[in-house]
Amino acid sequence: MFSGGLDSSYLLARLSKMEFRKIIAVAVDLGEEDNQNLSMITDKLGVELKIIDAKVYFAKNSVIPAIQAQAIYLNMFPVSSSLSRPVIAKKSMQVAIDNDCDVLLHTANQSQNSLRRLNGSIQSLKFDGYYGSPYEYSAISRKEKAKFLEKFGFSFLTNRKLSGDENLWCREYESGELDNPESFCLNESLYKWSVKSKYNHKDRIKLTFKNGVPVAIDDKSTDIVKLIKLLNYRIGLSGVGRYAGLEHLPNQEKVLEIREMPAASILLNSFKHLEMAILTTPLIMEKSRMGQI
Repeated sequence: MFSGGLDSSYLLARLSKMEFRKIIAVAVDLGEEDNQNLSMITDKLGVELKIIDAKVYFAKNSVIPAIQAQAIYLNMFPVSSSLSRPVIAKKSMQVAIDNDCDVLLHTANQSQNSLRRLNGSIQSLKFDGYYGSPYEYSAISRKEKAKFLEKFGFSFLTNRKLSGDENLWCREYESGELDNPESFCLNESLYKWSVKSKYNHKDRIKLTFKNGVPVAIDDKSTDIVKLIKLLNYRIGLSGVGRYAGLEHLPNQEKVLEIREMPAASILLNSFKHLEMAILTTPLIMEKSRMGQI
């Protein structure tokens, strides 16, 4: 499972030096806008690259249900990785099956909930092979990985101080400078969608829902993927959609994550207002209670 980031590039570089019969780097496209480095990395390592377009699948099967369920972690921030990891696992596993591969690897470790999300998804899909992360219990630092990758000319990866993840629903950062939640500083340049306009930006948006699904902006029908992308930038101009919160690990340790989710912010809030207008108070309270189970 290849994202083009520091961790997955490090694993791919290691694997490329081993005598495997076949190595396929699978990149599942869930709406990341900056993926031009994928082919450059795999070409240099002599590894086959398969990019799977799963944006529509992700939006329809993960994002829409999340809007309807008001999937907000402990009422703090909208979930993202919980939605994306099962899709990445499913699409990657299908590539492995189609190409007779008996090993499916990712790079998550014990300090990342992605480890359990990916492994759990693959297990539930009953993959008939080996799977997991070679670095589950590894303490290899990002600095060490970056130094190793310099040998391959991947200097653009060595400047990344944070672990990032992006899809059409969320841009997220963790690790590195965020390892200390009591004292961290986030560079403003990391934000892309929620950069507030330098002008006195005012906007009025009309959202149309049909059967619980957002279908139009300002009475103009559009598909769900385009709708989310448009809202990310349009809502983001007002500086809306930034979240900072702690996520819990199984051992009750906590990791700080920074998220940028303008479209999620407005869609979840709009849907909640519709619920308040339509549903009975007892039903709303019960739905809210069940949503946090």
